[in-house]
Amino acid sequence: MNRERVGVALTLGMVLASAIYCVSHFRFSSDVTVFLPPHADKAQLLVSQVLAKSDLAQAMIIAVEGPDDESAAAASKSMAETLTAHPEVEWLHSGIDRDNERAFYETFFPARFGFLSDRPEDELEGYLSSAGLATAAKHLKDYLTTPMGQSSEMVTKDPLLAFYRHLERVQEARPSTLSLLDGQFLAPRSIGTQSPAVGVLFLGTKSSPFDSRAQQNLYDGINSAFEEINKDHGGKLQLLSSGVNRYALRAERDTRKDVQRISTISLLCTVLLLLAAFRSLRYILLVVVPVAFALASGLAACLLVFGSVHGMTLAFGATLVGVSVDYSIHFFNHHVQAPKATRAHKSLKAVWGGIVLGALTTVAGFVGMAWAGIEGMRQIAVFGSVGICGAVLTTRFLLPIFVPPVRRGVPWLGRASAVLSTLVTSLASRRRLLMALPLLVAALAAYQLPRIEWNDSPTALTDFDPEMVAEDERLRLLVSDSDPGRFVAAMGTTKEEALVRNDAAFGALTAATKAGELGGFRSLHQIIWSAELQERNLRVLWGTEGFIDRYREAFAAEGFVPEAFAEFELILKGERPAPLTWNGLEESGLLPLVRGLYAQRGKDVMAVNLLYDVEEPEAIRERLSAIKGVEYFDQKEYLESAYGGFRSKILEVVVLGLSAVLFLVFLRYRDWRLALAASIPAGVSALTTLSALSIAGVPLNLLHVLGLMLVLSMGVDYGVFVVESVKGATATGKAMVGTIVSALTTILSFGLLAMSANPALSALGATVAIGNSLSLVMTPLALVMLGLKHDREGLYVDASSS
Repeated sequence: MNRERVGVALTLGMVLASAIYCVSHFRFSSDVTVFLPPHADKAQLLVSQVLAKSDLAQAMIIAVEGPDDESAAAASKSMAETLTAHPEVEWLHSGIDRDNERAFYETFFPARFGFLSDRPEDELEGYLSSAGLATAAKHLKDYLTTPMGQSSEMVTKDPLLAFYRHLERVQEARPSTLSLLDGQFLAPRSIGTQSPAVGVLFLGTKSSPFDSRAQQNLYDGINSAFEEINKDHGGKLQLLSSGVNRYALRAERDTRKDVQRISTISLLCTVLLLLAAFRSLRYILLVVVPVAFALASGLAACLLVFGSVHGMTLAFGATLVGVSVDYSIHFFNHHVQAPKATRAHKSLKAVWGGIVLGALTTVAGFVGMAWAGIEGMRQIAVFGSVGICGAVLTTRFLLPIFVPPVRRGVPWLGRASAVLSTLVTSLASRRRLLMALPLLVAALAAYQLPRIEWNDSPTALTDFDPEMVAEDERLRLLVSDSDPGRFVAAMGTTKEEALVRNDAAFGALTAATKAGELGGFRSLHQIIWSAELQERNLRVLWGTEGFIDRYREAFAAEGFVPEAFAEFELILKGERPAPLTWNGLEESGLLPLVRGLYAQRGKDVMAVNLLYDVEEPEAIRERLSAIKGVEYFDQKEYLESAYGGFRSKILEVVVLGLSAVLFLVFLRYRDWRLALAASIPAGVSALTTLSALSIAGVPLNLLHVLGLMLVLSMGVDYGVFVVESVKGATATGKAMVGTIVSALTTILSFGLLAMSANPALSALGATVAIGNSLSLVMTPLALVMLGLKHDREGLYVDASSS
């Protein structure tokens, strides 16, 4: 009795602690990156991780459409001025102003000679020769006829036009689709002059794009600012936006709706089902206890381990309503059909072994999900495993306190038990016919499984609003000429290392462009080079003997007076200048120039080369393969490869999981027939479910495979509960009644999940609902097929005594 009181006290303590922790630490997440699978290629995985967690993921594009260029530019300028002060805006870039131009000159002009050539050892010898300097003098004469060439300060200090040449590179790094009006970015008009003008802003958020509260605050600010500006322009403007945060907010809203709908309908239908089964309000109220603790303990565990709970985890957790009531249903079903005056603890003891084994097999399925290696799946596994344990604990220690001794049974349950017992007994005469069923399933699986259409695209797991996608695509075409999701990344553990590798990548991509392997690219290299490459340029220039004499002669031949470049000669006779480093670029305030061309996560730095018109990706990969730390990355290809490899791994886990469940069941029964009777229904049902979905033309994905794991773990529960009646010499029909009621609650929960708007949750729900339905049907058939004989009352008769 003391042990019982301790168990009750501990369970109540955990219930209270879980509730308090959930209320005080609740944090919602819709971060899709937690469902990114591991990848066999570690370099590609690193690129993906840096990209997902970098500032690039926090970037937004905002566009304002107006009737003419002047209106669009003015409106975008007003938007920029308002949003710059918003607390959620980290940075904003809407054009180029005079301050930017001055900062660029002050930063790059002193370092100009480090940017002479990206192949100094090969090119500078010719460039600094007499012939090369003669060409440079002619270029200077042509340059002096341009508006920019009127700056005598620049010319006298830089007759080689090193600064001007680098300025041209920087301008090439800007998206070619954008132009400037009054310092504001404008996108081109796509269809003649009647299409609206579009002003463009780029901004970065301070918070993660998956921080729904912060992102909603930002979007409220954007919409509020636009409404005021639109009023000033007579309501003629239109707002467009693009960013990961838009999809995150939409996903959270849809997920919350799913959770509310699934949990509410599931709980309501479960209550009605249990009311019909037990005809007692007491049992209805009591069954809520394990459900509530399952949800609270699972949620608390997720918050404790992961710091937040993902929307998909919550939606999946809503299905625990149907799973966590199984244990209390079996307890109540056995109790109300027990002899009069039987106490609750005695009834629970009779079915406790089956409850524990059923819970263990279910938890085993969730553990398999955790072993998969995806953080999102581990979160679902923790939620499910801890929730199941919570439901079992409350069933064991709390429910018996409130369940009175049996006074009178529920007549219809007794009649249903008798009918089911008779049915199972009568099936024995058709054993040979039933033996053909697993053979038929095996033949169907052997034929259909190789014909399964697998869809490993991540789009199969998400539900994108077509209007949002169309708006994103339109903005991308307006502001960028690069192929979405395709780029070359130069990785390093320091900024300088990444820049060194990016210098090499630029050379390889230039060669690929000349060979027609891609149409072109934009690179961080067009803005800043590594200090190492700049030093090489400076060493060659300062170390070239006779350079000043040759340069004087070449420039004098074009009519220049050598004395005009006295400052240039003085620089060359002095110490070599220091190269421009990344830190120098940061201190200058010019980081907006490189937005979108670099990313950083912790110590990992990534320089980005955006590609367009990729024709021969394998040829590009081959060129880059010799450069350490440089990767060609195709996001769609990467994710499909990762999900495909991960799916194959999970299929192996499913097979291992079935073996583990069979082993657990055999340890319990020490009888191969009983172990197979408990396990075979779930295995056969899993194969049949896969085959049926394939025949129906459903492309299968990762979530269907994960659903099979749950079918195996939960479907075995039905076999366990029924086989427990065999082992305990209790009427099989009695166990079947409880199994049917509990199965219906689970099938109902996952059936509702199958109707989710989220394709991933829908796939998971459909697989489990179909698989568990088949498991329920197969359970009594397995008893008969394995020769587990029953008498007229449904009691097991050992074959050795017949």
